[in-house]
Amino acid sequence: MSRPGPAGAPNRYLVFALVSVGLLMASIDQTVVATALPEMQRDLDTSVTWAAWTLAVAGLGRVLVLPIAGVLSDQYGGRRVFLVSVAVFAAASLGCALAGSIWVLILFRTVQALGAGAFIPSATGIVAATFGRDRDRAIGFFTSIIPIGAIVGPVVGGLCVAHWSWHGIFLINIPISAAVLALGLRYLVPGAGAPRRDRRLDMTGLVLFGGAVLSGMLGVSLLSGADLRGLVLGGVGLGGCVAALVAYRRHATDRPDAFIALDLLKGRIFGIIGGLNLIFGAATLGLAALVPLYARERYDIGPVESGLLLTARAIGTVSVAGLAALTIRRTGYRRPMYFGFGFTAAGLIGIASPSPLDHPATWLAVAAGFTGIGFGLTAPASSNAAMQLVPDRLAAVAGIRSMFRQIGSISAVSVTATAIAVSSHPALTHAVIFAAFGLILLLALPLIAQVPDHRGSW
Repeated sequence: MSRPGPAGAPNRYLVFALVSVGLLMASIDQTVVATALPEMQRDLDTSVTWAAWTLAVAGLGRVLVLPIAGVLSDQYGGRRVFLVSVAVFAAASLGCALAGSIWVLILFRTVQALGAGAFIPSATGIVAATFGRDRDRAIGFFTSIIPIGAIVGPVVGGLCVAHWSWHGIFLINIPISAAVLALGLRYLVPGAGAPRRDRRLDMTGLVLFGGAVLSGMLGVSLLSGADLRGLVLGGVGLGGCVAALVAYRRHATDRPDAFIALDLLKGRIFGIIGGLNLIFGAATLGLAALVPLYARERYDIGPVESGLLLTARAIGTVSVAGLAALTIRRTGYRRPMYFGFGFTAAGLIGIASPSPLDHPATWLAVAAGFTGIGFGLTAPASSNAAMQLVPDRLAAVAGIRSMFRQIGSISAVSVTATAIAVSSHPALTHAVIFAAFGLILLLALPLIAQVPDHRGSW
């Protein structure tokens, strides 16, 4: 098979299908587990705090692996990184399926997230190299796979739990991964995503930052013990988080290749945009993943219907995201953010409110759809607002934006799970948290007025 030329490789559509399946698995993995939290909690005899870690560590793994995979793809080629990531994802999925304790499951979920997170940068390089001058369109279609996974994942998870077992949500990954691996070894061109040796990875910064997030998660989770030992251990964890952040700041100062560039965190405007992305990630990514758990604990809704609530949210996102991206040059950044935050707040408050319908799943689906519309309206504007400030450093800004959103998501999951675990009325506590985040979004609206607005092309 020849190397890709200007017009693209001969089997480029097969290559596109292979890497798209990998991305689809990664996308499904972000939502499929949320439908199975009650079953995992019961079968593994653990608390909701630690069951929710199966969601939180997946977000942390992606935050850490994205820059690593990008650098490794440049150094060793996208093909190698993609195939290794598929193998890691498959092996970790098997480990998750066979896990007999929550600690083993959390460990393999972390490894699984490392494999899934490496799909995007490595596969993007493969698509770009394979399609030649048509790479812009191919990458555009490629990234559109992500919303499909968000729609399919909750359905798959609900059906597996209802008619099989929570173990099944991990077992189904194995034959698919094996097929992708076998066909990838045969059809992916060795030169796809050709190696470059001019990029370096700040491993010290990555370890310090990852340690800070992990220590913070542990600190919050250990506080759920609600006794002196839990308070002490939780305090130690939170102290470790602060210490790691201080160490990272010293390490990254005046370092051009820092894992997270500190100069992009300074300044009032960057601070406001980062704060908005943090709140946005907590409300739309973190709390959204816990909607199925809330539906089951408050209304005793089954796994299939509760999983479909996330599908309703994804449909809401897909229905407006494309239009929001196409019209952003006319609307500017602030207007869609105002509407997006408003829709999300209305959805969260609706989820928290008692259902006025005899069929509460319908009420929750409509409210979840509102949060999806809010996400679809806000995401393009909040992404471009930060990037336009430093157009010569788009990749770094995009990484920091994603980092803030994921940290918001991880924090929301950890804090909510801990609050539910120590509450004598978990469903009511969960509802109060949804309503509180809705109020926070409304209180954050004045900050949007400080975001630099822009109409027209850059």
